[in-house]
Amino acid sequence: MKNTILTRVWFIFLLMVSTSSAYAVEYKCYVTGSDSLHYLVVVDVESSGMAILAARHVKVNSPVTGKVGVQGVQECTTLDKRFRHASARKLEEKTPIDTITNSRK
Repeated sequence: MKNTILTRVWFIFLLMVSTSSAYAVEYKCYVTGSDSLHYLVVVDVESSGMAILAARHVKVNSPVTGKVGVQGVQECTTLDKRFRHASARKLEEKTPIDTITNSRK
């Protein structure tokens, strides 16, 4: 009985610590669609590594080919930072953030 109570208290403590330090951040990702075209997607996750994983599972509404899956993720960065890839920056200049098809805003 005592072990069960200690286990529960420990679990609740770990849950409180993990939820207080973890928060979602919006990342923009430069991706290649299954139609071989490039897109920007937005994901809400806790880290850049998670952004890459989440971006792989996004479906993009392409005006050319309809809904396409993501074939590859080239780069992810927070919304307030610049992309490193020149082609990503160029696409971002032509694509206002509020027009990104999966944007949460």
